[in-house]
Amino acid sequence: MSFRIRAVNGELLYLSRRATNLRAALFEAVAHERELPRADLTAADLGGIRLRYGKLAQAALAGAKLARATLDHADFEGAYAPAVDLQEARLASSDWAFADLTQANLSHAHLQSINLQGAQLINADLFGADLKYANLIDADLTNANLVGVDFRHADLRGANLSNANLDGAFFAETELEGADLATARNKPVGW
Repeated sequence: MSFRIRAVNGELLYLSRRATNLRAALFEAVAHERELPRADLTAADLGGIRLRYGKLAQAALAGAKLARATLDHADFEGAYAPAVDLQEARLASSDWAFADLTQANLSHAHLQSINLQGAQLINADLFGADLKYANLIDADLTNANLVGVDFRHADLRGANLSNANLDGAFFAETELEGADLATARNKPVGW
């Protein structure tokens, strides 16, 4: 039996002759360096999957379960991923620029050097996430839970943190020029 990964527009992107499930098909595609742009993985249960260096730009991941997944260096630029579960996932140096991560669960995720430029993280949960050296230029973090987030050396220029909860967030050598922090809650003392 083979498994098909279809694009949002119905175009067949990949057909595995050996894979018998979605995990195996994705792993095989990434292992062979195949690009899977616009892959539809809506509501897929892929918790714990390892897809380092995966090329899934503009993938549909709404409601997908990717908790504890290893997605370091993967390309998810422009992904549509509202309510995706990335709790405790490893996303170091991955590209999520301009992705829709509204209401995403990124709590305790490893996000060092991630590219989230222009990403929508409205109402997202990033509790305890590691965002050291992250690119969050022009990201929208409105109403985000940023409790205990490590923003050391991160770039938040032009980011919108309206009504975001910053309780216990750590900022050191963080770029904040033009960031909207006016209504952010629990700002560090002295702000």
